Amino acid sequence: MYGEKALQLQADYPDALHLLGLVAWSEKNIEKALAFIERAVDLDPDEPIFRINAAAIHEKRNDFQRVVEHLRMAAQRAPGDATIRLRLARAEVNIGDNKSAAESYEILCRLTPDRADAFAGLIRSKLLTGAPAEAFQAAEAALQKWPGDASMLKLCCAAAIEMRNWRALFDISALWRRADPDDLNACRSLAHAYTQLRDAPKARDAFKPVIKVANPTVADLAAYARYCLAAFDYPEAEHVLGQAQKLEPDYAELQFAQARYDLFTGDIEKSERHFLRAIELNQDFPQSYVYLVSIRNGDIDDAMLAHMQRMADDPQKPKEHRAALYLAIGSALHRRGDYPEAMQAYSKGNALTAEQLKLEGGLYDRARAEKERRRDLAFFKTGPAPSVGQKAPAKPIFILGAPRSGTTLIESVLAAHPEAFGAGELAALPVIHDAAVAWAGRAGVETFEDIPEEQRMAWRDEYFAAWPAIGEKKYVIDKQPMNIRSVGLIKALFPEAALVHIRRNPIETCFSIFRNDFSNGWPFACSLTDTAHYYGEYARRMEHWRRELNDDVLLVQYEDFVENFETRARALIAHCGLGWSDACLEFHKTPRPVATFSAAQVRSPLARNKDQALERYDDLLAPLVAALEEARVDLTTGAYLDEA
Repeated sequence: MYGEKALQLQADYPDALHLLGLVAWSEKNIEKALAFIERAVDLDPDEPIFRINAAAIHEKRNDFQRVVEHLRMAAQRAPGDATIRLRLARAEVNIGDNKSAAESYEILCRLTPDRADAFAGLIRSKLLTGAPAEAFQAAEAALQKWPGDASMLKLCCAAAIEMRNWRALFDISALWRRADPDDLNACRSLAHAYTQLRDAPKARDAFKPVIKVANPTVADLAAYARYCLAAFDYPEAEHVLGQAQKLEPDYAELQFAQARYDLFTGDIEKSERHFLRAIELNQDFPQSYVYLVSIRNGDIDDAMLAHMQRMADDPQKPKEHRAALYLAIGSALHRRGDYPEAMQAYSKGNALTAEQLKLEGGLYDRARAEKERRRDLAFFKTGPAPSVGQKAPAKPIFILGAPRSGTTLIESVLAAHPEAFGAGELAALPVIHDAAVAWAGRAGVETFEDIPEEQRMAWRDEYFAAWPAIGEKKYVIDKQPMNIRSVGLIKALFPEAALVHIRRNPIETCFSIFRNDFSNGWPFACSLTDTAHYYGEYARRMEHWRRELNDDVLLVQYEDFVENFETRARALIAHCGLGWSDACLEFHKTPRPVATFSAAQVRSPLARNKDQALERYDDLLAPLVAALEEARVDLTTGAYLDEA
């Protein structure tokens, strides 16, 4: 009533208009309220309260663009008002202007440094603008203020993931788990960190509480099954997959996990059906296509290839999925004989992997690789046979070789023997290798022999403790490719071990590495020339040990092994100390898990195909050939050509 009288006296009186707007708003007449307050703003645009209430009404109408316009003007007029700044930042998020929201939250953090919600908003908006390093910096600052705040720890983990800082993710996830033991997301985050740090058993164990709740979801059961598969825990994987199938069989992630279980345990036909079912349930499931291409050796139809190409070209999809898709597309094009196009696809996939590695600070460093080779050969010297403490639970057999050189074939032949257990690529020895180097650095000792015997024997016991359950087997086969660093360590800790070195044509080996998705496991793999450099370092290492150990290491040339299979297989079995078994000639029939790129191939009889990379790709492989020659690698055998 008083506002209307004021308007009768002065029709353009902004305070009266604003008051009438508030009255109309209290009466829930939004449109009338907005008309009055907008007129007040027009008459006095510098009054913050008019802008604030106009923004509030526009927010009720979901017109967030107008909300932002009013609040920005209000913030200009009242720059020290934290409430206005907070409302503005939230409104900017609502319209998707995350860059402006980040700026608003930064101002708010300066105005109110003790407001946790201001820091949380800043971290989120920085993540949304693609500035993970700045988000992580803000998260670290927030954790200094609120060290036990689970919500801050969660945001900090999100920033670490975006930065691909896996060590930070591990540290913060562990803090989060301690700060809020009941938050299962902390378990998920910790398991993810362990996976990226390539400790699959600990990833499985970190995730286990998630499925111990009263009613685990099918998504969590499928995820746990994947962790079990990565840890080679096939009985547990089978058990949890059975649980999930009863809960919700038509779930794409579950079908995918089941398909991988079937692939690794040898049921290729069943595996293919499950991958196809996963695709039926989710046509945009990149990993299923990638595995399907591998199982079919690149034999897919035009429609599937086109869909894979669309997914690979989509910048909104995760780079690691796009990289894997491009490599699978390359395999399909290779199968069709479209070699230049296949090379383009391989190169695109590896370029995306290189981008990810750059974010992680994990690109291949040639100078570092050379330095580590010189250090290892000097540190792990051979000497007198040591006392070995407790007797080994079984005789270790170490298969040494570059990735894609035939290590899985050699393991399969050995593991077909009734007394041998194929343990795959065990992670224990690389961990012990690094621990020994670090121990020596702290203690200031120059060679492994200088480390006290008690410590050395503790590492020996640690290696055996990491073995899976081997039953009554008398021999255990470790084919971890990283063990080429550790030949001297093996001889020092396991003098009873048998060593087998398999070598393959280096052009075929390096190109096969380039064509397969090694992700961040092998940083050199995304560059042909870096792969050649790595191969040269590997060849130098093995030439050193050939001279040092003579006949202690059996050299197997892959091409000769395939061509003269039975003769060479018998020599292999004899070198390892096993009696002959005809089962070794039919290794593909042995029912055992195989979790490598060769999982499908080793289920078939040995193929004697001639290598044809140079013939098919010709000049496209010229950089690889030149780099191998520069590394002094024999282009036929892969041997190091000594400069002497």
